[in-house]
Amino acid sequence: NKFVEMWFIYCIAWSLGGGADEVGRKKLDQYIREIDAQLPGKGTMYDFYVDVQKVQWTAWEEKVTSKQWRAPADTPFFK
Repeated sequence: NKFVEMWFIYCIAWSLGGGADEVGRKKLDQYIREIDAQLPGKGTMYDFYVDVQKVQWTAWEEKVTSKQWRAPADTPFFK
């Protein structure tokens, strides 16, 4: 099932590459693309997330808008 494969790749990316530097992430991205070519062509796999409604890879840029978010001034840092 395509959906399960997408989530598997997403989990591999963030579990193995989450603690890696940019060079390590690029190497992992190249390796995953050699095994499975379903990822979008531009950027790396870290630039995308699994869109549950569309069942496709979607760029984080579409989810994170250009509006800057700020926590309310009275919110303690530790919460």
